[in-house]
Amino acid sequence: MKYVLTPSNREHIAVHFGKPVKSGSVFYQELFPDVDALLGVLENRKPCSIVYQSSLREAHTYDLSDIGACGTVGVGLKSAFAERELLRENRNGFNVEFVEVDELPSAALVTVICSREEGECRLITLFPGAYAPAFPHEGMAPEELRQATDFWKKNILLKRK
Repeated sequence: MKYVLTPSNREHIAVHFGKPVKSGSVFYQELFPDVDALLGVLENRKPCSIVYQSSLREAHTYDLSDIGACGTVGVGLKSAFAERELLRENRNGFNVEFVEVDELPSAALVTVICSREEGECRLITLFPGAYAPAFPHEGMAPEELRQATDFWKKNILLKRK
């Protein structure tokens, strides 16, 4: 799949190609030093799943198991961390639960969020890991709001100690 990347989106996406962080999804530098290296690999692949969103947005997930783990993931099932203390923080007006972990898990999946405009797939963001809906917020279509709310009731953010 060929994605079009604007300068402003390139700047936004750069956070996923930095040094290891306490939370969030970051690509391993040795495999993907920048977004162009990753896009070069994705260009010759087909997504293993596509989630259609409102406003002509799509979430494409790619399986890079043949390459190996490509980065860290900052989201996990709440039930997997039932014995841990749940902490909270506000993200875009939504209270999100998180736990502190020794290490962030690795992922072989990559998710790309894009919009279909004028026959192009314009890249919005991308990150290592499975598709996760945005935090619930005003402006979401009713069905997307329900799905996002349900997802974030069952999942939590993971942060390194």
